[in-house]
Amino acid sequence: MGEAECPNEDFEVTLDWLLGKYGPDKRPKEDSKIAYCSDCELADPSAIPFERGDFEYLCLACLGRHDSADNCEWCGVLNATLKDDSYLGGCVVCGGKFGSESFQRE
Repeated sequence: MGEAECPNEDFEVTLDWLLGKYGPDKRPKEDSKIAYCSDCELADPSAIPFERGDFEYLCLACLGRHDSADNCEWCGVLNATLKDDSYLGGCVVCGGKFGSESFQRE
């Protein structure tokens, strides 16, 4: 899950290190291109753009390959291989309309 041991005892491979090394450059005024992975559902975004071969996103935590990444229709967060109708069912981050407090009170 994005961690590994290295023979050099002073160095540790973490998801943050992998994202810094292989992820896209972060620009302050642009939306992040790092997506949440729908395979491992890690609590942090871990899928990076990887436009080689037959897939567009690669999760650095579980090595899941994703054909696409889209913003959730309910919360707007970028998800790799987002389920259909995310407005109702949500994504890795949210429960969508069905999971919202206003829906549960109705």
